[in-house]
Amino acid sequence: ELKSFDEIRDFLSRGFGVFSCGSEGFDSVRDENGVSRRKGSWAHAMAYVGADDRAATHSKYGGPLVCVLNSWGV
Repeated sequence: ELKSFDEIRDFLSRGFGVFSCGSEGFDSVRDENGVSRRKGSWAHAMAYVGADDRAATHSKYGGPLVCVLNSWGV
């Protein structure tokens, strides 16, 4: 069980898959970079396929980001 962003980032960088059943929900609206803010909760599993831990990302969004591959389609 991964408990931190650092563990998720490190697993992804080593080629391991990471998934979440943690009930995270996201807004249906994306910003100019395609980022959706956390909003509500979903009963749905999602795969994390990438991580962005750059200083510019922390500055703009207040922390790191993960790229979520969602099986619901568009």
